[in-house]
Amino acid sequence: MMLARMYGGGHTDGLNPGFKGFANQIEKLRVLQELSQKTGLAPDEIILADNGLWIPKPAATDKRTGRLVFPEGTTPEQAGFFGHYLDGHTKERQIVNGVEETDDEYVARILATGVEREYVTPGGETIDVLAKNGIDVRKGRDRRRVAAFVSGGHDEDLSPLKVTAGHAERDALRAAREWTRDRGPNLADQLQRDLDTVRDRLAEARAGIGDFGKFEVELSGGLRLNARQLDRDLRRTLADMNEVAVQVRHLHRQEHSMAPAEFERLLKTEMPKLARRHDAFARDADELSEVFRDVIDALTQERGYWALEAKLMDPGTTLDTARLADEARRFQEALASERQEWHEEIDRLTGSIAPMPRDEIDAGVLSAALQRFADRIEHRVAGERAGSREVIDKLTELQEHFQRNSDLHRADPRRAAAPDPVYSGRTLIGRHTR
Repeated sequence: MMLARMYGGGHTDGLNPGFKGFANQIEKLRVLQELSQKTGLAPDEIILADNGLWIPKPAATDKRTGRLVFPEGTTPEQAGFFGHYLDGHTKERQIVNGVEETDDEYVARILATGVEREYVTPGGETIDVLAKNGIDVRKGRDRRRVAAFVSGGHDEDLSPLKVTAGHAERDALRAAREWTRDRGPNLADQLQRDLDTVRDRLAEARAGIGDFGKFEVELSGGLRLNARQLDRDLRRTLADMNEVAVQVRHLHRQEHSMAPAEFERLLKTEMPKLARRHDAFARDADELSEVFRDVIDALTQERGYWALEAKLMDPGTTLDTARLADEARRFQEALASERQEWHEEIDRLTGSIAPMPRDEIDAGVLSAALQRFADRIEHRVAGERAGSREVIDKLTELQEHFQRNSDLHRADPRRAAAPDPVYSGRTLIGRHTR
């Protein structure tokens, strides 16, 4: 549960005492998603602090029945977390200096409480409440009991479980608040990490969305097509279809300069030829439109991802765990809504050019529909280019901002007299167990 253990992959004994917290919100969001996948808990059922400490959201208490209401997705193994069995007052967010606790303060306080009540060891491991009370979820009968309990059922042994204080905890909780206030990465390291992160993201974004024409999609059979070629082929196909419409219009205008029988023979000869050409072009337009639609989908998603990254890397953005999850969810919902509207629009456009014109009026209607289609494609391409430029400009501004901050910090003469503090991953436990 402690930082050194959580972020210890590849380190001696699986510990990384040098972990200093997240460089920015995007790092935090990635870890939140990893924790969600690893634990099975929804992101908004995990409380993740900026310093890297995290806990499952403690179970609420139903005021009517007095029963615990566990977070959705809680497994029998996760039901042993001590935080679920704390008293209601301890589990509530406290008011500190007139302001409700932040995630950082709340997580540190809950873990400090666990230390004081002997459910968090000096090494940073949590003690399973159920196991401590003789419940082994590896056994079928116990597992079924716990599963029923987590689902809201009453259990004579499990329902009364409480993790209570055996002595005054004021000193430990005050130490947790002070640690949270003082906790932070070495400032020079954080500035460099911010700069390195945004520099890498900018390079990746430029490669991915910097040039609309070079954005590629893979077709069936492994054929790759870039957006520039696809845009050109689709426009040319629409122009070919318009040429058919022009020829139909010209053909029907000859009616008044020809004998009726001669005109009928001309229609029977020429219209089938034009119809075959129109149908072939319409099929090409339909296929190209589908691929173009998918290219725009992929580019929009890619650009949206970089826009979200830029927002989360912005030093002006500060989100708690729940709002981070909400931000990612809103992004996905907006993307899905925009994609649906775009698909419906493409379907309408391709449907409007599918019918073969039968006379001069139909030919005029088709030419107008083809022009609307071409205009929409042009407008969409221009919008994609402008949107990508906006995102890349934002990332460029962030890089310049972090570079200025890093340069100013290195040049600050006060650093020599007061170097940045360095905090270890064991600080919290050490302070609590003195």
